[in-house]
Amino acid sequence: EAESREIEEAKAELARLALEDERRSKAGGDAAAPASAAAAAAAPTKAAAGTRVGSGATNFDKWQSYDAEGAVEALERRECEREALRQRVVSLENKRAREEAMRRRGESEARADAMRARGNAAFGSARYEDAVSDYTEALEANPRSAALYANRSLALLKLRAFDEAEEDATAALDLEPSCVKARLRRAAARTE
Repeated sequence: EAESREIEEAKAELARLALEDERRSKAGGDAAAPASAAAAAAAPTKAAAGTRVGSGATNFDKWQSYDAEGAVEALERRECEREALRQRVVSLENKRAREEAMRRRGESEARADAMRARGNAAFGSARYEDAVSDYTEALEANPRSAALYANRSLALLKLRAFDEAEEDATAALDLEPSCVKARLRRAAARTE
């Protein structure tokens, strides 16, 4: 929840900076001084009144007093702030996504452990079909468990489903080549 709040605050700050830049561009902002001077230089004269709207000297004075380096530094500073905020938002969102993935993985592993325990209980009671079903459900939650494939392989051996037992033992060995139980169960499936 704290990360969500921090992400929202950073996004709000980005939106505020974008709005501020938009207001600056509409109002003339930092980059408006040269544009104002150019506009004043190009302004038409009021022939009817006999007065001139801005002389060359006045326009030159505006250009002389304009701090171009300061304006560039301000633009660069704002862009750096904006980029730092963007990076912060991305970092926080990535962190939140990793934590969510870890949470989901933990839930899946807990569900797989519960189903494995049910399958072990069913196997211990000689209910091999139920054991296969429970191990299959556990594998759906945690498909990278060599022990689950090896357990299901043994239950399939008890059901005399030798081809399927061999496939599960091979899958267990693919995940964990040093799994002795899987080697024994694959050998038993191949000899039957």
